Amino acid sequence: MKKLLVLAACAGMLFTTACGDDNENGPTKVLPTSWTAKLLGAQRNNAGSFFSPTTGAVYVTGDSAGFVNNKVDITFANLSQTGTPTFLAPAARRGAGLTRVVTVNRNTLFSLTTLTKAQFDTVSNGFVAAQAGASASQGVEQGKVYSFLNAENKSGLIYVSNVNASTNFDGAVTIDVKFEK
Repeated sequence: MKKLLVLAACAGMLFTTACGDDNENGPTKVLPTSWTAKLLGAQRNNAGSFFSPTTGAVYVTGDSAGFVNNKVDITFANLSQTGTPTFLAPAARRGAGLTRVVTVNRNTLFSLTTLTKAQFDTVSNGFVAAQAGASASQGVEQGKVYSFLNAENKSGLIYVSNVNASTNFDGAVTIDVKFEK
């Protein structure tokens, strides 16, 4: 009889623990920070080349004093004489031969994913981290989704909705970004 009472008490505790904190609306999801239609300009473009996925702000080189506090992780440029549109980590700009460099040593890794725009639109958590072979410099194509991993090991996704490449280094890219909170 004592064994039966102990088993009944244990079952009651399990039931109370399992059912006591039910959320009637289903599990709570942590939604990412999302930014849409952010325009980044290349070297000779008037639009800023520096983006903070934390704040959603686009900055120009002259704003670099606030880059660390504002966590600028993504920069854009047209590289070489072909005008190759490219995402770069802030720390990678000098090595890419750019004159608009900053003293921020934030390193971000980028990689191309196989996600479609529809899949990007439905991502609510569990980002695809930067893939093997990720680099601090990533060529950009319109209609593609890229993953990135910043200096704090937070990940995000970038959808490139428009690319305007230019051999005059005044190109631009329009991006949508989802970033881990």
